[in-house]
Parts: sequence; structure tokens; C-alpha cells
Amino acid sequence: MNVPPQSKDFDELFAVATKMPKRHELASAEEAAAMLGCSIRTLRYLQAHGEMPRRYRHGRRQMYVRADVVKMAKGRA
Repeated sequence: MNVPPQSKDFDELFAVATKMPKRHELASAEEAAAMLGCSIRTLRYLQAHGEMPRRYRHGRRQMYVRADVVKMAKGRA
């Protein structure tokens, strides 16, 4: 079976897509809400309106980069 060579673009996109931060660098939605001083419901509202930093999925859980949430919390204060 002949497999076509992958393009350089695909390799770069795959490398970026698989660079998930380590678990200790992530905060769960509950932790992020506590850091921001808001409820989970407010956190979901902020996420829906594009005001939260990028999130990652860990199974069914939504995780945020801890440093991004801290930066956001400082901006909200």
C-alpha cells in the first residue's frame, strides 16, 4: 500500500494541536471560577461570550491554563 507523504503543514498543525499543557499547569472550571471569584455559571457565561482564555478538554472536563486565568483575574480586579 502506498501512503502519500504528509505535508509539512500537517506536521506543524499536528505538533501544535498535541501540545497540551501538563496537568499541574491546568485549572479545572471549578478552580478557575474560584480564582476569578465567580460562580461556575458565570464562568460558562464568560466562555460563551469569548471572554475566557483558551480551554482544553481532559476527558469530559474543561481545563484552563492556570497562568492565563491568573492573568485574567488580575485584569478583572
